[in-house]
Order: sequence, then structure tokens, then C-alpha cells
Amino acid sequence: DVVFPSHEGDFFTYTDKANQYWSGYFTTRPKLKQLSRRSDHSLRVAEMLFVWARSMNLLTDKMNKEYGLYGTLQDMRRAIALVQHHDGITGTARVKVVDDYMLKLQNGMDKIDSTIGTLVSTIMSSGNI
Repeated sequence: DVVFPSHEGDFFTYTDKANQYWSGYFTTRPKLKQLSRRSDHSLRVAEMLFVWARSMNLLTDKMNKEYGLYGTLQDMRRAIALVQHHDGITGTARVKVVDDYMLKLQNGMDKIDSTIGTLVSTIMSSGNI
């Protein structure tokens, strides 16, 4: 019979103050993590549509400026990058910081949804499909 060594004791959870544990990466702030994933997905869709419309010469610089399409993509990239900070995505950020992250992502999602609608409409109305 093989006997494997065992250890008794506590590996986790790290704490730096009484009853304030640093754990729960996969379980803390599930709404933030869900919104982060959804935001990233929607951004990717908008980026693909933007490139498609540009490659078909459907987006003029005037139209891009009028609707702020590229700026919306940039703003969403920044919001997503901000949430990926080690205190954001892990769920260890303070409540007011998480609230700010959520607000930035939700505002970005609203603009991205509008951008996706504009781009789909532009591509569909071109008659090149």
C-alpha cells in the first residue's frame, strides 16, 4: 500500500484584518463579471461590424464623426480594460469602485448597442449583402 503524505492546517484564506478575507475570485461580484463578459462580447461584435463596413467603403469619415462610432469603440475598450485591473475582476475592489466600474460598463453597453444598430443598418441598407 502506498501512503501519501498529508497536511493539516490552513492554506487559505489570506486575511489582513479580522474577518476580511481575500478569497472568492470565482464567486465574488458575479454581476460585474457577467457584465464584463457581455461588454467584451458586444465590443467584439461592434468591432467586426465596424471593420466590415469600413472595408466595404460604407463608413465615411463624416458619418463616423457624426455617430461617434470609433470613439464609442475606444471608450468601451477603456472601460473593459479598467475592470480587468487586479482589484476589479477579482472582486476585491471597494463597493464604490465596483459601482463605478458597473456604471462605466453599462453606459458603454448602451452606446455599443446603438453603434451595433447603426452599423447593421448601414450594412443592410447598402444592398451589398
